[in-house]
Amino acid sequence: MTIAYAPDAPPSWYITGSWERQSVARAAKLLHEHLHTQCRPGSHLPSDRTLAAALDVAQDSVFRARRRLETEGLLAGRRILGPTELHPADVALDVCVRDSVQAGYYQPGSALPTGFLAHDFLLSSSEVRRACHRLIADGTLRIQDEPYGPGLYISDAAGAAPC
Repeated sequence: MTIAYAPDAPPSWYITGSWERQSVARAAKLLHEHLHTQCRPGSHLPSDRTLAAALDVAQDSVFRARRRLETEGLLAGRRILGPTELHPADVALDVCVRDSVQAGYYQPGSALPTGFLAHDFLLSSSEVRRACHRLIADGTLRIQDEPYGPGLYISDAAGAAPC
C-alpha cells in the first residue's frame, strides 16, 4: 500500500494501494490474454507504450504487469517463454538442485532450503518458486504442509534414478 499526496485537496495524505493493485491486476490479465492469443513463444513483446495503447491501460500498469508475468515465468524481459521453457535466471538453480538431489546432498523427505537458495542465487522468494515449477512438475520436488511447515520438499523418489 502506498501513500500519495493529493495536490488538489487540502494538504492531506490518502491511500491509493487498492486502486493501483486493481489496475495492475487488470493489465496483467489483459497482457496474459494478449500473450496467449496474439503472440508465439520466442517472439518479443512490443514497447510498453504500444501495449498500453493496444490494451487500453496506463503505460506504468503495463510495465508492472510485465514484471508480474516475468515473476510467474511467462516472460524473460520482453521475450515470451514457451510452456516448458525455463526463465534464463532459473537455469543455474534448477541444475544445482537436480545435481544436489542426485548426489544425495538433499535427502528424500527433507525441506528444500529456499531462503538459502534465494540468497545464494540472488533471487527473490517468488523467483525461487518460479524456478522450482519444473522441479515440481517432474517429481523432483513436492509441495507439502508438514512436518516442518509449508514448503518445498524433496520427493521420496527423487534420488532413486541413477545419473
